[in-house]
Amino acid sequence: FRRVALPICEQRLRLRLAWENTTDLMGISLVREDGAFINDDMNEANKAWFARALPQASWEDWQRLDIATMLRERVGYTEAEIDAVLAPHREVVRTGRPVRLTSDFRTTGERMHREAVLSPMKDAQGRVTHLFFRGTDVTLLRRAEQRFHDILERTPALVAIIGRDDGRFRYVNEAWSGITGHTAEEANELTMLDLGVWSSDRSR
Repeated sequence: FRRVALPICEQRLRLRLAWENTTDLMGISLVREDGAFINDDMNEANKAWFARALPQASWEDWQRLDIATMLRERVGYTEAEIDAVLAPHREVVRTGRPVRLTSDFRTTGERMHREAVLSPMKDAQGRVTHLFFRGTDVTLLRRAEQRFHDILERTPALVAIIGRDDGRFRYVNEAWSGITGHTAEEANELTMLDLGVWSSDRSR
């Protein structure tokens, strides 16, 4: 069979349909010459995510204000929080290479989490002019992990996770610490043999 090249206008239409209908969180940010970042475009999934994560900021705010100003004036972030949000952006511009990131945004009543890759888009001279963001909402996963952790901490049963390679404790719950007398930090340096819980070498 013979491949037929699609007209440019149809290619763009297909790309736009994929952009708007994917559940991935996607966006493109402009890198200004002064080092500021402005959101140039977001797909609908990303807009909806930010509407929940940062309800204080409208889509118009995202387009009109650079990210630092928007977070400072609309959300009330401190300079340290803003620097933490923009650190991956600055690293991509500095290195010209993609950066994997895990981020969360404090909101009015909840905390939203996402995992993403931030990639450079360069001009003909190799200068990073835009950043392409593609992420996944992992909020429900993080909440489930926290609930599971809370259950482990509150159960009266001794719970421990031991490394298969070296036999050292990776995790112990409060009940384990209460019975053995070792804190979680101390447990990281111990193995089962160090506890001396066996009555004989044969048992061990």
